[in-house]
Amino acid sequence: MIRPRREGKSSNRQQCTSFTKRKHLGIRKSMLHLVIFLLASGCGTLCSYVTREYYLINENKKWDDAQSYCRENYTDLATIGSHDDLKKLVNMTAASGETKEIWIGLKKNGVASWLWSVGETQTSDGLAVYTNWASLPDSSHYCGGMRDDGKWLSASCVETHPFVCQEGKKV
Repeated sequence: MIRPRREGKSSNRQQCTSFTKRKHLGIRKSMLHLVIFLLASGCGTLCSYVTREYYLINENKKWDDAQSYCRENYTDLATIGSHDDLKKLVNMTAASGETKEIWIGLKKNGVASWLWSVGETQTSDGLAVYTNWASLPDSSHYCGGMRDDGKWLSASCVETHPFVCQEGKKV
């Protein structure tokens, strides 16, 4: 019976260990580069978040008039950046008991992009990342609203609805 030489096993083990160490060093180096990049860029949205307070305004206004009202008295029309934000709005509208559809801060920019009117979300370009459309938005409607069940809808900007304003602060 021929047995393998022990040096071979040890050599293979050393190669494997060496490869594993190089791999971990590469990952650590990549993580260090990421941390340096985030610190140099001021961390962006990864290191800050927006706290929002919502206010239901039970007056019927066109979308542009609602936005003007919110900008004069608060920050802007409501931005919904997460499911938690959505739950706050649904609870608020349910508590009012009367509201079926409200304006939120969504508006179509051009052919297909829906943007938040306040211009801040998880992305720097203001695109609506979190969505909750009831169905695909109508291509002829340019303003976004929300039903009392939390589903979003597109509507003609000249329709009148109650609306939700927000005051948001970056933390």
